[in-house]
Amino acid sequence: AQLSNCSSSVKSSQFIEFGSFRSGHRLQWWNLLSILELDSLSMNEECVAILITHSILQYGPVTENRENLICYWCPESHEQLLDDGFVDELILRVDLRLNECQCNWQHELVLVILTIIVMRILTICNSTKKTQMIDLILKCRKIAEKWIELISESIHNPSSLEFD
Repeated sequence: AQLSNCSSSVKSSQFIEFGSFRSGHRLQWWNLLSILELDSLSMNEECVAILITHSILQYGPVTENRENLICYWCPESHEQLLDDGFVDELILRVDLRLNECQCNWQHELVLVILTIIVMRILTICNSTKKTQMIDLILKCRKIAEKWIELISESIHNPSSLEFD
């Protein structure tokens, strides 16, 4: 891919960030943390959603010597999720993103991606983080339920609500 073939709305920094997101299987969670912190790629874009989903759900390269892994069942690509400090940073960033998107039901893709991220972290993180992850999942659900109510109200009474 070449930047000259992309839409004029794509900045060179976004082009580089998107292209390098998958570089290094041990860096993908760090890259995701960076995207969440800097808001450098729009999570409301389908291509970004696919990129993130693919990277966090992919097992990663098979490790021949499993004795070198932190946990025998956790692939090397996802070992960062066994670090409580790293998970705390992810929780903070995801929570901030949820707060940003909760007022705009038109950012449904952002909510879907954040929910997938939270569910993936929950499947791997230490038991010490499970309660916090469940709280985030419930927050995702509460936001979605609120959006459903707003949309339902607008369908039944179009003049009562105005959406921007």
